[in-house]
Amino acid sequence: MPVTVLYEDDWGPGEEFKLHHFVGQCVIDCLGWTLPLHQVRTSRLQGIPVGGNADLRKKCQRDLKKLSDRNLRVFALYDNDKAARLVNLVGNACRPMICQRLKEGCDPVNKLEIVLLQKNLETVIEVIRDSGLTSIQPQIFQDALCKRRAMRDRVFSHCAYLLTPDARTRLLERLPDLGRLVSRIAECLKQEPSGA
Repeated sequence: MPVTVLYEDDWGPGEEFKLHHFVGQCVIDCLGWTLPLHQVRTSRLQGIPVGGNADLRKKCQRDLKKLSDRNLRVFALYDNDKAARLVNLVGNACRPMICQRLKEGCDPVNKLEIVLLQKNLETVIEVIRDSGLTSIQPQIFQDALCKRRAMRDRVFSHCAYLLTPDARTRLLERLPDLGRLVSRIAECLKQEPSGA
């Protein structure tokens, strides 16, 4: 059975969601698989961009049963900068409380895992920019940080396809929330035969 990741973010201009490509390639690196990324995305690791924290929460509440019937686990990746407000928590709410509240109304809750990005996707792009691990032009980063989806996709596509596994591992060390997502997905998929 596959794993599905629901992303708070929205589709870029193309038909593929490049953040998911980056996550998928990191999972392949973690597991030491030799399968090509497109095959893993087709058969083992589905990614669904939803288009906003509120829509992501609704999808978890509405569609989790159907998704969980077809998946080992469903992960929901939220931007932490808006998650507390989404569940009516004020002040400096702790992550476990936010995650618990985000799971309310979701069934079966034991098949859902919430992951909160440190802040948001722009923070992830900033970390990639400042890592010194890529050869991406500064203007692409600038445009990506201004929420131009095509440029954001170029950043994640570069990380998925042009970086070495070692460079991706070093990036995940700087991105602990994405690193945790990758590790948890890999743990779930270890029980599935790789076909490699």
